[in-house]
Amino acid sequence: MKFWSTIAAAFLSSFFLLQSHGASAAASLGSDEPYYTLGFQEWFSSANAKWQISFSYDNISSVGNGSGRMESELNFKHIDSPITIFRGGGSLNPEWAIDVSIGYGSITGGQGTDTDRDFPSTGGVTVFSESKENISGDARFWGIDFNYRARYSDNTQSPLGLILGFFHYEDNLLITDGVQTISLSGWWWNPYANPPLGPLSGLRSTYDFSWNTLKVGGLYEGTLNKHFSFSGTLSAYPLVSYMGEGYWNLRDMSFEHKATSGFGYETTLGIKCLFTDTAEFTAGYRYFYLKAANGTDVTFFSGVPAGTANLDWVEVTRQGAYAGFLFRF
Repeated sequence: MKFWSTIAAAFLSSFFLLQSHGASAAASLGSDEPYYTLGFQEWFSSANAKWQISFSYDNISSVGNGSGRMESELNFKHIDSPITIFRGGGSLNPEWAIDVSIGYGSITGGQGTDTDRDFPSTGGVTVFSESKENISGDARFWGIDFNYRARYSDNTQSPLGLILGFFHYEDNLLITDGVQTISLSGWWWNPYANPPLGPLSGLRSTYDFSWNTLKVGGLYEGTLNKHFSFSGTLSAYPLVSYMGEGYWNLRDMSFEHKATSGFGYETTLGIKCLFTDTAEFTAGYRYFYLKAANGTDVTFFSGVPAGTANLDWVEVTRQGAYAGFLFRF
């Protein structure tokens, strides 16, 4: 309630302050005069993220039946968060504009599953360890977009446009309240035994991961009348870099994940209501997906040489409705 009260107060204050600039801004909306924007959004997002590492083993008696392969998967669901986004930008010239956004939100109520599987050379699969945890933390991102829309001789702009940009996204997760649900002896490849079934007392582990990616896409903006318009974007992330760092406190074990091969995409669909010549309300839906593959995992054990494995894949999805205000100067 306090957050929305602050938003309402800020909007009303800006609304009256900007009235005096209405005439000059109205002229710039239909011309090539420079302009600047400042605004905020609340993105009511839900998210899921998953990772898998694997490695091959050969004639290790403690892990089953000779040569084979093991997989370890982390699956974090409902790492949802309302994300507050601050935006700013403006025109660079009559056809190019820049938009910068910074977002932050707190994650609560997430649920994680940590599953270890053995694929022996004799065939079949055995789930030899599984635990469930609660997930909390924060999500944050920042991005910069350059938007191009051609301007015609009658000083109108094309409804179609081009997006070029850069996007950084990260989640910083805290893993607590674990419960071991499956624990089979004789299937663990490191020097530690599987924990017994039941609560994992004292669990307080972390996993922080981040993505950096280039962005290229298209946009369309259509006008319904002088007060309402709609827009849609579809963007691809053709070059993706992923980095993850984790610490499992119950085993005094840490790990690093890296991958530079990946892709992603993002789409938005929204409406815009122009209250005044300088203030507009925006609302819509945003969805993005990122995936990286063929990376590396390095795991560090206390008193034991580091182990290496394949980071088979990692992916994250975040989506939800948004609403906010944008002011033009």
